[in-house]
Amino acid sequence: VEDLSGYGDFIKGKLKDLTPEQVSQWTAKQTYIALGNALNACAELKVDSTPMEGFEAEGINQLLNLSEKGLNACVVLAVGYRAEDDASQFAKKVRKPIGEIFSEL
Repeated sequence: VEDLSGYGDFIKGKLKDLTPEQVSQWTAKQTYIALGNALNACAELKVDSTPMEGFEAEGINQLLNLSEKGLNACVVLAVGYRAEDDASQFAKKVRKPIGEIFSEL
């Protein structure tokens, strides 16, 4: 922790110059970086996971006492193992051709 204190002070200094809206946007983007790493770790460990948006953040904030800590939920990550009787896990996967998914610029 001590080795990172200089970097922490640098980030805190930059954040104090931002508006609350800018801080919220910045921290949400940082959350998605951590989310990507968590999804990769789950895949490596063969643990099922899925990110979710569209939830009621106020309810999550209340449940986890996030507002009292000055925090706000922006994404949820479900982690676990699928039920063995989940028939959909054996369904054929849909794979679109690369040309339909990506455009070369």
